[in-house]
Amino acid sequence: MRFLNALRRQPLAQIVTVGNPVLRMKADVVDPRTIASGGIRDLVDKLASQVQQSKGFGLSAPQIGDSRQVFVMEVTKEMIELESNFRDVKKLDMQQLALTAIANPRIIKYGKQTTSHRESCLSIPGYSAHVRRSHAIQMEGLCAITGEQLFVSLTGWTARIVQHEVDHLNGLLYTDRMDPQTLATNENALKFFHQMDIDSDGAKLINLSE
Repeated sequence: MRFLNALRRQPLAQIVTVGNPVLRMKADVVDPRTIASGGIRDLVDKLASQVQQSKGFGLSAPQIGDSRQVFVMEVTKEMIELESNFRDVKKLDMQQLALTAIANPRIIKYGKQTTSHRESCLSIPGYSAHVRRSHAIQMEGLCAITGEQLFVSLTGWTARIVQHEVDHLNGLLYTDRMDPQTLATNENALKFFHQMDIDSDGAKLINLSE
């Protein structure tokens, strides 16, 4: 995959939250000629600036109110170190990934092995739930910078990010796929579901005071 090395900082866009109809629309396919001419570069830079500011793993165009099939993702060393304070990053198969922008993604193969881990979303702030997804996938799409055709095999946390963002582009939220019994505020996830998270995510033992 091509990485976004020269990020042009943009004013931060407002993140759209659950209930806004744009999150339930199937996003429009991007014309490859538009990519080659630089016609979506401002969108890509807005997404990249926002995801880095929010410290999220990924962000799709509908999440900033733009219904086009584009998303960005990034996993930095610092993000992994932060997660390691709370969860077993090896169990999550979390690997570093440079800032990457994809247009018109399509998952063409889902691996049979699945894992269930706790997910959250910038468009549903303050909540999380367990979502079962394929551990390995194959994705095709376009580099959102050059328009180059991409075909990649992904595993672990990177595969989970892609599945989460592709869902956004199809009008789906993680709450459509979650185990509804595990949906909780961040505070209650720690208070009531911590043992489950230890078992599934390798969550670190934390002494909770009443």
